[in-house]
Amino acid sequence: MRCSPGGAFPNSPVTISCMRGFYRRIVPLTLGLVFFTSLIGMAPSNASIVSFTGVRPFKLFVPTSYNKINPAPLLLALHGYASSGNQLEKYLNLTAVAQARGVLYVHPDGTADKSGNQFWNATPECCGYAKMKVNDDQYLMDVIDGVSRKYNVDPGRIFIIGHSNGGFMVNLMACAHADRIAAVVNLAGRTYANPSTFHPSAPISLLQIWGTSDATYKGNHMLLEEQIINFYQM
Repeated sequence: MRCSPGGAFPNSPVTISCMRGFYRRIVPLTLGLVFFTSLIGMAPSNASIVSFTGVRPFKLFVPTSYNKINPAPLLLALHGYASSGNQLEKYLNLTAVAQARGVLYVHPDGTADKSGNQFWNATPECCGYAKMKVNDDQYLMDVIDGVSRKYNVDPGRIFIIGHSNGGFMVNLMACAHADRIAAVVNLAGRTYANPSTFHPSAPISLLQIWGTSDATYKGNHMLLEEQIINFYQM
């Protein structure tokens, strides 16, 4: 890969093409290591999609195997800058995995900035360029709490995966809520430039995925991968 997935020029046709190439290469690894297997096909019709209303509504995928007696894992997937939850799902196809593994699954949307691009107000490094005071930390915890009130969520199996800007948001959530989140997956999203900015309250499992030929891999103001690992072990 010699391109920047979801990088500084999200509207460029070259970037869109690169994003597609990025996902084709990285998805099998991600699903194989974290979510067991990648299955092809749509979820059966007897699985359900449940809408949660509010200022920022979202939809929850409920697998066919869900039984309120047995606690189920919960997975959130966060898109990159100028993308959407539906677009991320189109590439990752985590609905099929959630159906096969009995996982409650949400792929919410960030807030549109002044240019109309959806983003997550994550770490200071990315991507609240418009300086909008959006509390996405609280929003995502509200999503987790809202689903947990209505469904039997296993508190020890709450996971978040994020790409690019969504990966930055994953790092923020891992730092702020290590007591609630079991593990995170970060696709091409760095963390805090200053490691003293934030520390997780407890060690948390982290899978950090990068293509070493990607233009964003050597960001000169971000932490290197070895520093990221040490950062989350503090």
